[in-house]
Amino acid sequence: KEGQILVDKATYRQTRGAFRFTPLTLEILGTEETFFAVLASRKQPDKTRGIEGLRAELIGRDRETSLLKKALDELSQGRGRFISVIGEAGIGKSRLIEELKQEFESAEKDMLWLEGRSTELSITTGYEPVLGMFRRLFSWLPQDSEHTRALRIVRFLRNMRQKGSLSKEQLDEIGPILGNLMSVRFNDDWDEVLKNADPQQIRYRSLQAVREFLVALAGRQPLVLQFEDLH
Repeated sequence: KEGQILVDKATYRQTRGAFRFTPLTLEILGTEETFFAVLASRKQPDKTRGIEGLRAELIGRDRETSLLKKALDELSQGRGRFISVIGEAGIGKSRLIEELKQEFESAEKDMLWLEGRSTELSITTGYEPVLGMFRRLFSWLPQDSEHTRALRIVRFLRNMRQKGSLSKEQLDEIGPILGNLMSVRFNDDWDEVLKNADPQQIRYRSLQAVREFLVALAGRQPLVLQFEDLH
């Protein structure tokens, strides 16, 4: 159909974590073949590694698990840190973090956990891991209009301003920068803030705005930033 996207089995296996599909059988040159029609992008891309439906007990990672749990406990007491989980493919890095996250969720800790993922589909997109975190933070849905997405950003930032987490100056700087990074127009003065800025200025101001925004979030409650597949 017009506008429809079909992929073969190999492409489906590689991209099913980022998009939702429905199988479709077509007759081509007298032979029936199975394709997959793209329905929509997923709100949060899933991992496609491992065997679906298979989950064994995590063993042999007591030391690593203990270190991560200790770091999470210390975070709730105001001490932050940077932890790298490095290893060969398939060794269980994501599973280790998944176990920690499940414990975090079951304990209902007063923390904000944001996850960003680097994928082959977004390798040329600047800031993508951080933008993935922000899309989840603002509760964006794939079917949302640009107007709805803009409103979600504005409401979230204004709420932070009302609670004292952001100053008026920070609000007026971070808002337009996030709109530019996330390809959203607000249809007001925020759209003109970067109009005369050169690429170097935009990059510098973007890094500063992202940093200030994350610091403001961490000032409200302990903050966990998980970067998956950072390599």
